[in-house]
Amino acid sequence: MPASIIRRGKETRLAIPPHIDQPARRDPALIRLLTRAHLARQAVENGVDLSIAELASQAGYTRDHFGVLLRIAYLAPDIVTAILEGRQPAGLNRQRLARTTNLPVEW
Repeated sequence: MPASIIRRGKETRLAIPPHIDQPARRDPALIRLLTRAHLARQAVENGVDLSIAELASQAGYTRDHFGVLLRIAYLAPDIVTAILEGRQPAGLNRQRLARTTNLPVEW
């Protein structure tokens, strides 16, 4: 069976190709990041007269981190669903998602 080894933070994982059935592995930290991202998006939608810096400060984030959260809040729905169901790529974790600037339109 073809497989490869992937480093994920401090962990090393064996990546099995997607055509082979593998159990879902929900990542609680990644799900919390999505939750915070959607809360940031709601803050922007509800904070009519506030700047991004003011909204970030109210939420307890730096302006830059708030911007990262907003970017993540606009992930495609199928990507969000895959993360919530634990079907994200093996190498995707909270840090990698937050640092990625060229997010794919599709998996």
